[in-house]
Amino acid sequence: MHKPLSYSVYIRSNKKKTAGMIISIGLGIFLIAVIQFFTNNMFDTYSRGNIQYEYMSNIWSTKGNISKNIMTKIENSDYVEKIIKVNTYGYMINNILGSDADYSGYYATESDIKYIMDKMNLKLEQGKFSENADKEVIINENIARSRKLKIGDYMGSDVSQFDWFHGKYKISGIMKGNNIISFIPTSEEGINSSAYGYSNYLIIPKSGKLNELNKFLNTLPKEGINLMTLDSIRNDDNADMNNFNMIFNIVIIVMIVVLSITLGNSAYVHYYQRRMEFGLLAAAGFRQIDIILRAFKEILISCFIGFITGFLFIEIFMVSMNKLYIYPHGLGFLTVKADLIIRIIAIPIFICVFSLIPISILLSKIEPISIIERNE
Repeated sequence: MHKPLSYSVYIRSNKKKTAGMIISIGLGIFLIAVIQFFTNNMFDTYSRGNIQYEYMSNIWSTKGNISKNIMTKIENSDYVEKIIKVNTYGYMINNILGSDADYSGYYATESDIKYIMDKMNLKLEQGKFSENADKEVIINENIARSRKLKIGDYMGSDVSQFDWFHGKYKISGIMKGNNIISFIPTSEEGINSSAYGYSNYLIIPKSGKLNELNKFLNTLPKEGINLMTLDSIRNDDNADMNNFNMIFNIVIIVMIVVLSITLGNSAYVHYYQRRMEFGLLAAAGFRQIDIILRAFKEILISCFIGFITGFLFIEIFMVSMNKLYIYPHGLGFLTVKADLIIRIIAIPIFICVFSLIPISILLSKIEPISIIERNE
């Protein structure tokens, strides 16, 4: 025999309304997760190009060569392991929403490329370094998947609007690793000829000395040079992320409030229509507090099931997207992060609050005899 105040009795008697509330909560949670998945993935796709600065720093002139005085200070620094002369070029892929994500690559000698790859834990997964290579490029596996490129295909402005380096370059190697970087093997003369009057250097720190190196580089005179370090990259990324989070939090708050008020009003109407049921329970001797606690239990369990349902929607979507779209397009995987958990937990909590307060006021005013008489 079932207890009259049990949740099983309630859910069997109110299947459609309970299912509607659970699905609404689940879909609300799912919608917020999808928005955050997409926006985070856009940000992650962009920021993956900055992983290289966890291993090095970059200094380049605004015009002509960097002064001999500055270069001498860098060469004599106790924190510097190697200075590599390079030149840069650009290329891009499409992010999850189809807009552009820009990355940089380097013209460098073959020996320097092998050194950089070793420092950055990059492995040549396909292809090889060609001796006396001319017009060849080595790219990351994520770029290859995103652009549907393979060994023997070509990059460069002559063949693709996605590339900002002149000419036509044959893909001779594909690297494995999450560090989105690419290289064009060339000679010292090739680096100089592609520099257009500027000088550009990668500064490799000694083991465990990146922070000290960056602090030292920031003490150099800034006239005539530009400097890119992990700190400056993080500051820019944090500023962008803070601006995004402010906008996103406003959107989330509006969604939560609208959803909470809508479902709260729906729950109030539902419980108002059940006054006869609660009046009979009161007439049967159940205390008012027991009836209110029953309503609390019904709403809390429904909200919890709705949260679990939404989380299942998220897991199915995330696994499917990662397998069917994200990996084949060379993008960063969708993941559930702590800030997403906080946001989706807020939905059932606010719905419970917006539902329980008016319903508890309604149930506290039940007069069983008058309710029964009005419904006879």
